[in-house]
Amino acid sequence: MRESDQEPDQQLIEQIVGKISQRGLIAPAILLLEIVKPFGFLASQGLYLCEPLLGFLSSETRLAQYADLLAEPRSLDALIVRLERERAGHTRRSEEES
Repeated sequence: MRESDQEPDQQLIEQIVGKISQRGLIAPAILLLEIVKPFGFLASQGLYLCEPLLGFLSSETRLAQYADLLAEPRSLDALIVRLERERAGHTRRSEEES
């Protein structure tokens, strides 16, 4: 990954974490990402292959960004770490409210 690509990846990771967090799916997302991490490159190629069919769900640019994220193991690791931090923050806030 080029250094200039790191900032857009970080923005994409933050957007993904926000959407997952809003839906309360942090723990299942971490589990799923840990399971598919070894197959990230294959998943990214599948996403590229299905891009024309999935175009109605999201823009082709966004799908390409997701595929790039899946293809790069460091990006997946960064996403998992960010989700774990978000989960820890939710746990801490829940304990403080109790």
